[in-house]
Amino acid sequence: MMPGYKETVECLLRSRVIAVIRSRDSATARELARAYIEGGLKAIELTTSIPGWEAVLAEVLRFEGDKACIGLGTVTTVDETYKAVGLGAKFIVSPVLIPDVVTSADVLAVPVIPGALTPTEIYQAVAAGADMVKVFPVSSVGGPAYIKALLAPMPYLKLIPTGGVAPANAVEYLRAGAVAVGMGGNLAPREALEKKDWHAISHSVADFLANIRLALGEGDR
Repeated sequence: MMPGYKETVECLLRSRVIAVIRSRDSATARELARAYIEGGLKAIELTTSIPGWEAVLAEVLRFEGDKACIGLGTVTTVDETYKAVGLGAKFIVSPVLIPDVVTSADVLAVPVIPGALTPTEIYQAVAAGADMVKVFPVSSVGGPAYIKALLAPMPYLKLIPTGGVAPANAVEYLRAGAVAVGMGGNLAPREALEKKDWHAISHSVADFLANIRLALGEGDR
């Protein structure tokens, strides 16, 4: 495997929080990524829903790529996978299990995280070659209790619950056994985002991460 694969997997597992950026404004997406990384986030998932995502991904990687693991999410085609990795994306995330995307990521030797919801879908994603599985939308099927129930018979699963995860419940998901959580709109305080107060967002993220470490007794990660 190409250098960096193992390091990226380890980075994602250590991160505990993966920031998902779906902004419809490319400038906001870039600034959010910078603010999140400044606040201490180590895993950033830009998405194909960002206008001109290729340019945004390239710019964030250029200026922030040495500070965090930066990947592309909402990937649904092999072409998007190759484009993203060609630009330097360190991991690929899909909303559902798309075997061709999993296979292409494997060929390119980058971690891939497909989305799934039911126990059968999650198992099929792992069998197809997924490094981790995004459980989406987790809040619709029981939240942390659902993650705990999934892991009871299959404790080897590396699950990343997404969809409804918020600062108030993120620790519950991690205590239930999730290796990390995916957070989108709930990560940035709405007022700060509306004002484009990037410093306030960074400060909020730093406090959130500190609270997670304290709650889990993990110290400085």
